[in-house]
Amino acid sequence: MSTKFKLVFIFLLFVKNFIRLYSMENGLQVAKKKFDEIKNIHLLEFIESDEKLLMIAEDQKENPILVIWDMYNTGKVETIPLERCFPTKYFNVRLARTYGNLLQIDDEGKIISILKKVDESESRKKNEKEFKTITSDELHSLDERHHIYPKEFKPIVHNKEPWVTDDYESTSYCLCQDEEKTLQLIVGRSTIQIWHQSKKNISNIPNKGEPFLEYIWTNGIPLNQENQENKLKIEKIQLGSNYFDLEVSWQENDQKKVKKKTIQWQDIYENMNGIRHACKTLRHLNERVKNLANSFRNSKYEEMIMYINHIIWRFIEHNPQEYRLLEFRHNVMKNLILGDCVHLIRFILFGNKENCKVRHIPRNKMWNKKRGYIKYHDIDVLDKEIPSNDLELAIYHCKGNCQVILLLQ
Repeated sequence: MSTKFKLVFIFLLFVKNFIRLYSMENGLQVAKKKFDEIKNIHLLEFIESDEKLLMIAEDQKENPILVIWDMYNTGKVETIPLERCFPTKYFNVRLARTYGNLLQIDDEGKIISILKKVDESESRKKNEKEFKTITSDELHSLDERHHIYPKEFKPIVHNKEPWVTDDYESTSYCLCQDEEKTLQLIVGRSTIQIWHQSKKNISNIPNKGEPFLEYIWTNGIPLNQENQENKLKIEKIQLGSNYFDLEVSWQENDQKKVKKKTIQWQDIYENMNGIRHACKTLRHLNERVKNLANSFRNSKYEEMIMYINHIIWRFIEHNPQEYRLLEFRHNVMKNLILGDCVHLIRFILFGNKENCKVRHIPRNKMWNKKRGYIKYHDIDVLDKEIPSNDLELAIYHCKGNCQVILLLQ
């Protein structure tokens, strides 16, 4: 277990088929997971930068199994019979821990990496994805600033970056278009978006068949650096059935530093990265709202904010424990505070009348003084010590006593 993770969690408990994670800072329970298939646990180890919990255990029939809990990406639990990786009786051999690895030492002194064996076993199960690599020559111009693929694709939305006040180019790709739904992938100046339109049973869905935002990511470029030269550039895109792989690049710091980002299908539909990206986008957009003097742009901006808030709210409402783990690991509350998301923060802290689940575990994580400071509106609190953790800041922010202002470096 790495030092960084030890500062987060103090211990694990396995009682009555439950594993519980507790915070070292305050002793509060962060997560609880039930494992009906496990009878006894022989070894627990955090792997892959402490994002997964690996267990070597016995099932109810005392067969050796390997269990992997993906805590921060998918929240799923995968059970692998050890016979798939090791043909011999596994618990007759010795186990040894090293940093970032687990080793098996058999009676003959042979050393084998357990994690390597598991990776090899999993790679054999995965089927090769069928996809097509799209080149710039295959794009078609819908208008001077909007390009599409394929030529016959009819986009369901246009111009979905209302905070950009000058002209900019965007590219749309069809991820799916059939009798049931249309999925449109948009690469704009600083965001990547996926829009979804349902075509069946439209009377039973909230937007009544109108397109809605499914996913959004932003490169987080500072406002004073955002221009045509620093726009997102598509390095590579591959499309397939329920699959895409997109790589983009952009420049920062007066075009001296080039950054790259890869986004894949699983980032939207198979893990929790989409929620992290949505929270960062709210922070990104809050920096730009003051530049919107046009009432039409303001209404389109508010519509985007509503869609992004709904993505986050829906995940929190239906997956409170997964959100708690995600927030505890990645400090997404900071982005919500800097994004001025008062309603979301109140829902996370206090819930509603029907549902008061604990969704926030406070962390004593100091804020970077170069990036933000606290501006108090209430004179009575001026002489008080500045809050040092997200919980205090969130409560002050909801009460209207302070405003968190982002400083550009």
